[in-house]
Amino acid sequence: MEQGRRTMDEGKSQVKNCNIQLYISMRMKRCLLWSLMVLISIIMGASRVHAQAQWNTNLLQNTVPTAESQYTGWETDDEDASPDASWGIENGCFVSSFIKRILTQTVTLADKGFTAADIAVAQLYASVKYEIPWPANSQGGICIASVVCLDESGNTLKTLYLLNMTGYKNVEIAPTVKDSLFALPAGTAQLRYEVHGKDQKNWRGHYGPRFTDMVMMVLKRDLTYTASVAPALGDSITLSKTSGIHIGDTVTVSATYPEHPILYLMLNGDLRINDNKVVCTGRNMVISAQLLHPHTITLNAPYATITASKTSAYVGDTITLSHTMNAGYVFTRYTTSSDVQWIAGDRFIMPDKDVEIGMETLVASAIPFFEGFEEGNTAGEAVSGWAQYSEGGSREWRANQGSEYNTSPYQGAWNAILMWGNTDWLFRWVYLETGKTYRLAMYARQDHQNTDYAKLSAYIVNAQDKDSMRTAI
Repeated sequence: MEQGRRTMDEGKSQVKNCNIQLYISMRMKRCLLWSLMVLISIIMGASRVHAQAQWNTNLLQNTVPTAESQYTGWETDDEDASPDASWGIENGCFVSSFIKRILTQTVTLADKGFTAADIAVAQLYASVKYEIPWPANSQGGICIASVVCLDESGNTLKTLYLLNMTGYKNVEIAPTVKDSLFALPAGTAQLRYEVHGKDQKNWRGHYGPRFTDMVMMVLKRDLTYTASVAPALGDSITLSKTSGIHIGDTVTVSATYPEHPILYLMLNGDLRINDNKVVCTGRNMVISAQLLHPHTITLNAPYATITASKTSAYVGDTITLSHTMNAGYVFTRYTTSSDVQWIAGDRFIMPDKDVEIGMETLVASAIPFFEGFEEGNTAGEAVSGWAQYSEGGSREWRANQGSEYNTSPYQGAWNAILMWGNTDWLFRWVYLETGKTYRLAMYARQDHQNTDYAKLSAYIVNAQDKDSMRTAI
């Protein structure tokens, strides 16, 4: 029994010893865990204090929207509006409608690692790519892009404008990049990027200004940057400064190219350089050029001889045309294989492509002359064999076989009709001899009993325009 008790006592002693060891071990683990937690907290705190400021980085997100990204990161003011009266997304752009709409994105500078000391030595770079399509005068358009500087409480300190166009009409601007450098006002804690848009047409749908590629960067003034020339251009471009360039410094570009004229200079492959000067906006600069290449002008007219002032030309050159007609044919107008900008009936601006010049002609008719519109016509299309000049309205004289609105042909199966609300002249060349008397007869009918609702005139002319109508028949 004593032995047994002794064994039990020893057992108890062992158990107690085990408890003591376990207790000490747990205490050590708790102390160690607490020490680790304090160490991690200190490290995390130090990380926040020394976070890397996001210099020269676009602080905006989702600047080229897609069907997937939609308006992520942006706030709109059209949550309750119908789709055709709100913002839209088309081809990577935010597109405005017929009602003024605002799109904003706000950035807290402290969240991006900036301190008050950083802001004191910083500049703001902002840019936007915008387009104003669909010119009209129905209502004043709005196209605004700006950065609003806010203090810690969200109060406005200053609004910095990239674009501030309001109340404009009949304005059309191709896709254009607008950028600028700004000084940040003291106390700036937040930046709010804004775009405002409204169309000129007052149409439901998305016909207003378009915005994309927005940039908002905080730049460090004491950094320096470089400027260089694209390798392919060699010594054709020289720069006033290539290193040690600070934000806001101007680099002057001098450009010559022995083989081809320079159409325009470019910065970093996308921005056009104006007045041969570049202002540093906090990034290294590479200068390149869009070179001019000559294009061919081909002349092709089977019934005439066309002469052009140039047969090889650069984009932007003015080309003047003249012609000599073959016997029996009358000149109507010049035609081109590519779209060109005409500045007169015989002059156009050379596009950036080859152009073939042709001509529309008419056969001069002999006396006696008769026209019943029975041959070569298609119902609903412009009458064949006649030139036309529109003085008002959007419709022209068209070939007709129908009877609606009292338009059935007088004889035969065809006639020519002009719908209401239009003033349009038909021209046909006929050989006449001086000193002879000629008789003109025609049949005409209108779709109303009031004879003042339609007027019909005939003239002898020497050109296909209204100003040549001087001899009334």
